[in-house]
Formats: sequence, structure tokens, C-alpha cells
Amino acid sequence: MSLVGTLLLVGLSTLAAALPWGLPADACLVLPLLPYAVLHVATVTRDGAVPEWLAFVAGLALDLLTGGPLGYWALVYLAGYGATVLALPWARRGRGPALAVYGATLAWLAGVEAA
Repeated sequence: MSLVGTLLLVGLSTLAAALPWGLPADACLVLPLLPYAVLHVATVTRDGAVPEWLAFVAGLALDLLTGGPLGYWALVYLAGYGATVLALPWARRGRGPALAVYGATLAWLAGVEAA
């Protein structure tokens, strides 16, 4: 996947996360993790070649689109991006370790998000 494709997918997932889907209140913190999932997969498949500014811009765009506090999702996405980059040696060992790394970083981000 090229950088342009990654930009497009992150942009589309950010827009999808900002749309009012009419989900229950419990689901409001799950949908914004969709752009992080795209960032994580792109980072692992491109061997860390996704720029960190993309995580920041995606989070800032989500903050602007949802009317949330500026920098909140940018910080969450940057934290997830950093955890993904740190775990790249394990994620490259195969599909199982890659899924374990994704699950661990997603669980950690959910804890950061809920705090």
C-alpha cells in the first residue's frame, strides 16, 4: 500500500468515525478507534514507513469533526502509533503475533481512552 493509499484510507476511516451512526452511548468510544486500526495495519504492513504526522493529523481531524477537545484523539493515535512502532519486531513474526500486538495495543488504547 502506498502512502497515498494510506492517506486515503485513514481519511475515509476518520470521516466514518465522525459520522453520527445512531449507536448507543457505550459504542461512542469504539468507533473512533477505526482510524487507529487503519494506522496500525498500515504501519505493520509497510514496516513502519507510515509517518507519525499522519497519526497526529487523523486525530486532530477527528477532534475537529466531532467537536471534541483539540488534541485528545491526536494524543491517543500518537500513543497507539508509538506502541505499534515499538512492537514491530514482534508483529513481523507472523499473523498470530501481529494479531496479539494489535489486541494488546488496542486494549491499552481503550484503557487510555477511558481514563
